[in-house]
Amino acid sequence: MKVLLISHTYMPKINQRKLDRLANLPNVQLRVIVPQRWDESNRFALRAEIPQGANYEYCPLPTWFAPHISRYLYRSLDLTMREFQPDIVHFEESARC
Repeated sequence: MKVLLISHTYMPKINQRKLDRLANLPNVQLRVIVPQRWDESNRFALRAEIPQGANYEYCPLPTWFAPHISRYLYRSLDLTMREFQPDIVHFEESARC
């Protein structure tokens, strides 16, 4: 089963342990999409930390309008989805009102 997981949560390595466990499940092929860069209200800039030796694909993509949680777009995401053809697409984003 092909799983496409999309979230800025997995940019830092400290948050990527869950991805290793998910990718180790039988018959799971995992691809993770994260922004290349996340600028948090001029306080700090976070860059995607590419995991070494991971058993899944980690794809930092350029974005428009980041860091607006509910209003940013991944450039080239449509090409990624066409090429990978996932069975499941899972988005993880934090809720903000």
